[in-house]
Amino acid sequence: MKRAGTNPTAAAIGILQMADALEPEARDAVCDFLAALPSSFEGGLRANDRIPAADLLSTFTGSWTLAQLGASDRLDAVAVREYAESCEVPTGGFRGGLWDEGIDVEYTFYGLGVLGLLAE
Repeated sequence: MKRAGTNPTAAAIGILQMADALEPEARDAVCDFLAALPSSFEGGLRANDRIPAADLLSTFTGSWTLAQLGASDRLDAVAVREYAESCEVPTGGFRGGLWDEGIDVEYTFYGLGVLGLLAE
């Protein structure tokens, strides 16, 4: 990849954790990277630093990864929760992002996952 992204980074961290091969320096760099990806006007996480809009997939995978690394506090939980809630539609289900017009079972999974991660 030419640019680092939220979702491939999350996948790589998962593999490194399964292999018990995550070095502290890599952990810290990933936490810094993911903590810099919230959209300044939406609150959710972006797929990479060149995309202005957040999406639920990236919000979930980034939030999950930070939780797995013990760094959930690096995100604004209120803003992330509000973003996920804003993607929920009144009739049930979630859109992929504020830009999305359709309801999707995959994004519903990610939306529920984000809300579950941030439940108090």
